[in-house]
Amino acid sequence: MTVFRGVMGKSLLCSLVVASLALVNGCATTGSAKAPMGSPSDLNSSAESVGGGRNVEVSAEAIQLVAVDTSSSALPKHRRFFEETVRIFQRAPSKRPVYLYRFDSKPAEVFAEPPPGNRERVAQLLNEVLEHRSNFDGTNLTALLVLINKQVAALDGPVQVTIMTDCGVEKMSNRDDDQAKRITAKWAEGSQVQKLTLLGVADGHREKLRELIQLPQGKRFEILR
Repeated sequence: MTVFRGVMGKSLLCSLVVASLALVNGCATTGSAKAPMGSPSDLNSSAESVGGGRNVEVSAEAIQLVAVDTSSSALPKHRRFFEETVRIFQRAPSKRPVYLYRFDSKPAEVFAEPPPGNRERVAQLLNEVLEHRSNFDGTNLTALLVLINKQVAALDGPVQVTIMTDCGVEKMSNRDDDQAKRITAKWAEGSQVQKLTLLGVADGHREKLRELIQLPQGKRFEILR
């Protein structure tokens, strides 16, 4: 078992009460609690992750773009998000940058460098990302897709996009829905975006996301629990 000691300590002490409130109030809950992460289990395992869901299959050639939902409603999933992001960093091409984003209603790029060889540095980076709390309610997937799309257009070669969120659509208008469809339809027309994976989506939200994302399901688009 791989354990990041010290770096993970304060994250293990987060409030389960706030996490429960986040689940009750849905995806629009905000707050100041820290993510309920634990030490990652075997980070080299490629079969099953914490919670029993499948891991993301990381392309050995594609540039990795990874986004993590930092809204309070996603707190119960942050340990899963932590472990999966570490796995992606470990498997990403060592000489190509990994682009890491945090998002709620307003996304932001937080890292754009080749993956650190030091696992403790990756853990520290992810702790900082997952401890971020916004003063804005909810999440907006389209705002994130706009930011990622700009980066994709500036890159040469194949890319793989992984978005970790419990939902991501509750702050979206009909105009946002249409824009998300246009962006992903453009990705579907080309071959640069090899795959888009949504991980951690809560029950009741997967149907809407399948309507929005225009990439072919299965080979180039998947939702993992």
